[in-house]
Amino acid sequence: MNERRFIDRLTAPLVHFMERYYPDLFLFIFIMTFVTFLSAWWFADYPPRQIVTDWGGSLQDILAFSMQMALMVMISHALAHTDSVQRILQRLCSLPTGQIQAYGFVVFITGLICFFSWPLGIIAGGIIARKVAESARERGMKIHYPLLVAGAFCGNVIWHMGYSASAPLFVATADNSMIELLGGVIPVTETVFTAWNLGLAALVLLGLSALAGLLRPPDHEVIELRVEPDEYREEPPSQTDSHRPVAKLENSRLITVVVGLCLVLYLGFWFAGSGFDLNLNVVNWTFLALTLLLCRSAKHFMYLVERSAIAAGPLILAYPFYAGIIGVMTESGMASMMADWFAGIASAQTLPLLAFGCAMVINLFIPSGGAQWMVQGPIFVEAAREMGVDLPLIVMAIAYGDQLTNLLQPLPAIPLLALAGLRLKHIMGYSFVFFFAAMLILGSGFALVCFAAA
Repeated sequence: MNERRFIDRLTAPLVHFMERYYPDLFLFIFIMTFVTFLSAWWFADYPPRQIVTDWGGSLQDILAFSMQMALMVMISHALAHTDSVQRILQRLCSLPTGQIQAYGFVVFITGLICFFSWPLGIIAGGIIARKVAESARERGMKIHYPLLVAGAFCGNVIWHMGYSASAPLFVATADNSMIELLGGVIPVTETVFTAWNLGLAALVLLGLSALAGLLRPPDHEVIELRVEPDEYREEPPSQTDSHRPVAKLENSRLITVVVGLCLVLYLGFWFAGSGFDLNLNVVNWTFLALTLLLCRSAKHFMYLVERSAIAAGPLILAYPFYAGIIGVMTESGMASMMADWFAGIASAQTLPLLAFGCAMVINLFIPSGGAQWMVQGPIFVEAAREMGVDLPLIVMAIAYGDQLTNLLQPLPAIPLLALAGLRLKHIMGYSFVFFFAAMLILGSGFALVCFAAA
């Protein structure tokens, strides 16, 4: 109890401050846009007209990725509300029997999923948090829903240490664009699947899982899930138009099962030819196949999709603005200037740690692991080769910095919040606490690894 009171005194002011003053999604994006404009003009001496031109010309740069993420939210939402998945989630999310177990369970399960597939983890986090809250409410257990959702979001903090990590997978690819600078491929056995990386991932995940339970507020401050559970349990679509000739087909399961099986067949061909390549498209088509197989009919499928569409709206509009920020940061040279400055003050012993810190800063403006690696990677790889620093340390340093400040970024939270039904201000106070804890654990552990390798 004393530990909890100490943590309450330490974290409560930050949580309350963020609830009152942290901006909603689009205000945050607009503020970051203006900060980027002013920085490019002031530090890079970039002409204002060119800034606006690069910004507007970049808005469409990641439309394909935006559509992938929007589809992921919609399909996952629909899949989660099929009858079979609802039953499975109900059983799984009823496992925690106490408050501390509930908070830790959400962090740990979401983190494990993110380790293997960050897109799947983001979606699963929102769904699992909601189902745990529903299960706790049905059993009369008071659960602070904003903390539960924040715990699901913080599971994302180890995604760049796992199977879907952008930078480690890029340098392990034989035909990557930096192959000459790297001097060959760097296999994942030297980055993701090293003992030190796996050990650090386990420490971070276990530490945050334990912290989540300690952050729970007193019962009189608990904010429970406000939506009645029954509102999210699907009812059969209306049968009032059964007189129409196509009504039997619309309400038949045969059509959706056949289409779903066609998708399963395609995915089988894909994995047979490409191995376990779990990219965004494959994740989406896998979820879509499952949704088609598990829904009751084409009419029910349409009902599920219509209900899920509202969750994708903010996501669709947010990504173009982030694309504009990325365009200004890269075209003006601001991102490269940051990386050059950090690399310029480094020694062989401190280069990986400064790459780590630089990645944390750049990720606030370029919240994309792949895009950030393309900007920052060449500068630090070249510096590492000149200083004789192990390249795997540089790769993972940039990956670590990217994933850490994701906890301060609203962009990765959009799909999760859409499924959980909360806003940014409800979780960002706790997210900042998780960020500081993760930075302490990961930063100190990585420093030991770097000094041992020096």
